[in-house]
Amino acid sequence: MDEWRLYPPLIDHWEEQGFRVASQVTDPRGTRWEIDIAAFNPTLTDVRLTEAKQTPSPSFANQCLDRLRFAPRVYAAIPAQHEEAMLATLDDANASMIGLLLIDEDARLAREAQPTNKHRDEGPARVLEQVLQATLA
Repeated sequence: MDEWRLYPPLIDHWEEQGFRVASQVTDPRGTRWEIDIAAFNPTLTDVRLTEAKQTPSPSFANQCLDRLRFAPRVYAAIPAQHEEAMLATLDDANASMIGLLLIDEDARLAREAQPTNKHRDEGPARVLEQVLQATLA
């Protein structure tokens, strides 16, 4: 499954839950972050970020953990058959911080596992909120 095939079921999932969705969100200041999918409500009081990868790796796990600076709920979206490999890249403490969105071979959401811990760094979170606010205008 190509990585781009992960996006449509993720966007559908968030929209079905009433979120607005933006993909490939970048920092307008030119720093080096890009968020695959941001799902958010109009008041930006509920922002959920999703990073998608075809194959889990330690660097992907670290990327997901890094996104906790921007929003309290971050999800890793991967093909369902790679669930164990993704969990193996995270230690027990970090595994509970990242939610999982598993996509089946037919490019449908197979399962969602919610994150349990919420963290957020107000500085990067404000920049992301400004970018998302612009999409609402």
